[in-house]
Amino acid sequence: MRNLPRLGLTLLVAALGCGHDIIDNWGPPAGFGAVAGVVRDASGTPKPNTLINITLCESPIGGFLGEALTNAQGRYRVDGHLPPVGAVGSLDADTVRITCKWFVGPHGAALASDTVTVPFWRSPGAVQPVQRDITLP
Repeated sequence: MRNLPRLGLTLLVAALGCGHDIIDNWGPPAGFGAVAGVVRDASGTPKPNTLINITLCESPIGGFLGEALTNAQGRYRVDGHLPPVGAVGSLDADTVRITCKWFVGPHGAALASDTVTVPFWRSPGAVQPVQRDITLP
């Protein structure tokens, strides 16, 4: 008798998976934002192939915004977006400002970190990246 609920759930999942896809269509992202800049060492030399990770963001993101590697000139751009329109309701993306934490360096071994407030826009073409140049110790 104890296995009956599990068996019922298994049968339900199996029946739903027979030729029918269940899709949660919450719509496009509610907004778009970006952070860009240059990473340099203490002497001012650009740092290529350096990981920038923007995470620990406030709600409605509640986590990871994005990451990028710097190019040969030490430049990076991290693009991110808000959750889908249907998940955040009547949010006005053009007024949203979310504070996140950025980390420079490999996962778990940050060479530097700080916070950044990211503004968002409804259209990806309207995004004006926050400029954040970083100097490593």
